[in-house]
Amino acid sequence: MVLSFGIISIVFSLVFCPILGLPFGLSAWIMGQSDLTRMQARHVEPSGRSLTEAGWVCGIIGTVLNALATLGCCGFGLIGIAQGG
Repeated sequence: MVLSFGIISIVFSLVFCPILGLPFGLSAWIMGQSDLTRMQARHVEPSGRSLTEAGWVCGIIGTVLNALATLGCCGFGLIGIAQGG
């Protein structure tokens, strides 16, 4: 699930509305970090560590891309409003 959320976040940042991708990226980032911490403490079986790490990284990348795209869209909107059009 972590990997799926991370990939969805990146796809939303590049193709769809970036504000919709932010929750997926943040979820992948938080869930991935939590799972990796629990794997390191041996509370969870570490067999899926590589997929969890990949999803965690995708979540971080997706969150950053979505945040930048959202800020860019807001900035262009504010510039358009300030110019009266």
